[in-house]
Amino acid sequence: MRTCRLVVIAIAGLLGSAGAPADAVLYQIPVATFVVPINLTNLSPRMPKVGVNCSTSMSAAILVVTPVVDGKVNTVLEVKVPLPEPQGARLTYYCDLIVFGPPGSTDEMGRFAKDVGTSEKELLIAPLPASYKGEIVW
Repeated sequence: MRTCRLVVIAIAGLLGSAGAPADAVLYQIPVATFVVPINLTNLSPRMPKVGVNCSTSMSAAILVVTPVVDGKVNTVLEVKVPLPEPQGARLTYYCDLIVFGPPGSTDEMGRFAKDVGTSEKELLIAPLPASYKGEIVW
């Protein structure tokens, strides 16, 4: 099940000139939140975390990471994407699984799970879940 919700994040900006008190100004930034379910078992004990790398049609790639506990991950990752104006636009997203190697390894900073070879047992996920994709219209 794919869910999406629209959230508004308020950012307080301070404006003022030298010597004058600053006034707080509130800016509204619409943010879409979609969820990516992750359910993985039998992971290598040397794999400390996994994540998703989500590309969208309107922003840079977004990485969300979660720890591996006892060789398992069963969670829902929330991905938050700022939405530009105007309303009524369409945003598409595409998320791929990322695996991380142990500290000090060449894959410590992460690697796309789909690029892991069968001989690389500590990073291999089989069967590999399909990429996660969807669309948001606001």
